[in-house]
Order: sequence, then structure tokens, then C-alpha cells
Amino acid sequence: MTARSAAIQGAIAHADAWLANHECDSVVSLCDRLLVRTLLPDGAGSQRDLAWLLDQRDRLLSVARHQAEAEELHLDAPALLVAVWAYPILGRPVPQLMALMEPLVRAVLLQIESVPEPQRSAFSYWARLCGYVDDFTSGPEPVDWVASVYHDTHLVFYATDYGQRQVPHAGLTVSWGRLLRAADTPAANGDMLAEILMAGLSLDGVPAEVFDRISGRLLEHQTAAGDFGAACDDFDQRHHATCAAWLALSRLNLRLERGESG
Repeated sequence: MTARSAAIQGAIAHADAWLANHECDSVVSLCDRLLVRTLLPDGAGSQRDLAWLLDQRDRLLSVARHQAEAEELHLDAPALLVAVWAYPILGRPVPQLMALMEPLVRAVLLQIESVPEPQRSAFSYWARLCGYVDDFTSGPEPVDWVASVYHDTHLVFYATDYGQRQVPHAGLTVSWGRLLRAADTPAANGDMLAEILMAGLSLDGVPAEVFDRISGRLLEHQTAAGDFGAACDDFDQRHHATCAAWLALSRLNLRLERGESG
């Protein structure tokens, strides 16, 4: 094992331990972790943590029921769609959750043109993946530079189903050059670097040295506690950054283990 592989595997194990020792209060963070657990290879990560996530179905069902009764969309809604998608893959489908979300999805579709990014594309992607709609739609690119970087990384995730297949970056309306430049700026925190790394791993033809550079910078953002939210005061932000880094580094490690370039 090379020193680089050892460093990546050590960072993954440290992040896994941090996540396993920190339960989520918010629905958004819970579904962030559920997404990552579902995308990881079978057997990866803490099995105790996975069991805890599977036990949260009733809690998510309660939140969905409340939203359905209120007939209004919250930030939780795209996260709940993640749960609709993930639980069947993990062998624990929740048909009541899918039924409760359907009228909410229909209501949002009637006003989708007024929903801003990134909520619009996130909602559209998960609604399509869950089988509520046939087409994916995204809104105009955000004016804010940082928001535009995340807009690009998310469009890569949606085009590749979070890296489950690779696509040529030339075929996407995404500026890979902008993402590379963003990775070298002071604004690139652990979350942004993780998302750029994950986007690069999802694209075909990205040079191996790019992964070396971005993953090296990402590892510098891991704290002594194991999370990747050194610059974040908010727990949900630290949690999201750690989930993103955990998934990106796990995907990179898998490529290295297979002897693929990167």
C-alpha cells in the first residue's frame, strides 16, 4: 500500500467513526447520511450507524405526514425524496412515505418555474429518480460565484447518478475549468473540495494528477476529531461536509484499489 492510499484510507476510517458517534437531529442531515450509506459499496462503513438510519423510517414518515397535512414545501422535501429512493435499495421500503410525498411533488411541479436553484434541480432530480416524474429540469445558473460552483457539481451528480456511471465532461453544460479553478481558491473548504473531487471522479477523462491535487487539499481540511467541517460552526454544515468527503474519498480509494488511474 502506498503512503497516499494509507492516508486516504485513514481519513475515511476517521470520518466514518466521527459520523457513527454523531447522530443527526435534522431531517436534511439524516438523509444526507442515508444517501452516502446507500451509495457506498456493500459492507462499507459502520454497521451500527446503518442500523440506526434504518430505524429512522417512522420519524421521516411523521415529518412527511406533517408536510402533507400542511400542504406546503419545506427544505426537508428533497431530503425526504432521498429516503423514498434509498430505503428500498437498503431492503426496507416505506410505501406510506412514497404515497405521502406524491401530492407534495405534484404541488411543487405546478410552481417549479418559481423555485430557485439549487432547490429546483435537487427536487426535480429526486422526483424523477423516485418515479414521480419522467423529466429532469434545472433553473438558471446562480449569479453568486460560490453558488454557481455547487450548481455545477450538482449537475454532474444528477447526470451521473452521483458517480454510479461516468460521462464525458464535454457533453455537459458544466464548466470543468471553473471547478478546477475553484479548488485552488481560499473559498474552497472541505465541502466544496469534496464535491469537486466527486464531480471529477464522475467524469470520463479527468487526469490522475487532478485527483492527487484535490484529494491532497481535501485531506488538509480534516480535523483531529475526524470531520471535514473545520470552517463550519453549524453542525449540519460540518455533517454535510463530512458526508461529502467520506463519499468522495471512498470512491477515490475504490479506484486506487482496482488499480485504475486516479
